[in-house]
Amino acid sequence: MPDTVGVLKRADVGEDQPFILGPDGSDDLQLNRFLRELASWGVRSENGRLAYSRDIMLFCRFLHESRSGKTIWECDGADLRAYKVVRLRTPGPHQVTVGTWNRSIAALDKWVQWAIAEELLAGEPFAYVDKTVLTPQGLKQVRVNAQYEDDPEDAPPEFVSMEDYLLWRDVGLRGELPEGRPDPTWRGRHGERNAMFADTLVHTGMRLGEGSSLLISEVPPLHGARGIGDVRLSAAVTKRGKRRTVYLPKRVLRALHHYVEIERDELVQRVLSQGGYPVLEGDLLVARAGRHALRLLARQRQGAPAVIFLRNASREPMRIQVEKVVIGAHGALPPLRSRACHRSFRGRAARCRTFWKCRCRRARRFSSRSPDRSTT
Repeated sequence: MPDTVGVLKRADVGEDQPFILGPDGSDDLQLNRFLRELASWGVRSENGRLAYSRDIMLFCRFLHESRSGKTIWECDGADLRAYKVVRLRTPGPHQVTVGTWNRSIAALDKWVQWAIAEELLAGEPFAYVDKTVLTPQGLKQVRVNAQYEDDPEDAPPEFVSMEDYLLWRDVGLRGELPEGRPDPTWRGRHGERNAMFADTLVHTGMRLGEGSSLLISEVPPLHGARGIGDVRLSAAVTKRGKRRTVYLPKRVLRALHHYVEIERDELVQRVLSQGGYPVLEGDLLVARAGRHALRLLARQRQGAPAVIFLRNASREPMRIQVEKVVIGAHGALPPLRSRACHRSFRGRAARCRTFWKCRCRRARRFSSRSPDRSTT
């Protein structure tokens, strides 16, 4: 196992890294290298990388099952046109929207660019056309895949009113009846946590991945010199790696502290009673983490300094050679997964539809994205 872990690290394989296996279980080394290098080719979002990987996998499956066992390295424009007919034009449960199809085209175009740069393809297997588009800088001519589709549904987003959001939160996430009473048939779990999470996204504009990565040490104090609830989001969790600051209203900040002190603390104590969270050799136990330094737990120091600074005298970032930084005295509390949030929001929207048939379309569309900007 240590040798396996070392090989994966040297290949830059991170946690939850997708990979594609052939029909016989074989590993396409070059194709999976492309998936690992997506971030350096502009696809930095975890959700984006997963979506691109899924799109590439589905095209590979189509080639094998419907195009005489071809591999992606043998495909051509005729294969892509046939795939478009099946994927976009054929009615049925597997028919996709124009937006989803265009994302598949973007994934394949990215693969073509990468493969040509790596000299794995002699030329472009698909046809491209020049198209004039309106940009903020005026009309420009761009080169697009010939199978790209103009989206007829490309319209401004609809907005969910705060009233509708509060009903969705209380009825869908908290398990209340529309009039505000507890629903005796409710069998959901973690209602307060999910409602608090949704409130945090809605009132700050944080994305789903940003909110699910929030650390206890990053929650602003309720009282003190900092009069506003500013949350500094690290570049490691934000879109395109750009740090930014969001602000929590006092009401939401009080509710967040209430959740941390009561419901979350009860969860931590329950897990500790069952053996606690795993702390592995090489983990760095940290009591508090700031933008400039880490303060170690007393039992972690063992002759080491109490504080590790993250920048040197020249204010340049320094790298810490540890397996993992663990915030807190009891080990790592696993983060809330984005996929779990999506499933929770979708399921709760379905519950709302049982109460408001007239609002079923809004409830469904609201659940399909993170409610980070109160939009559908």
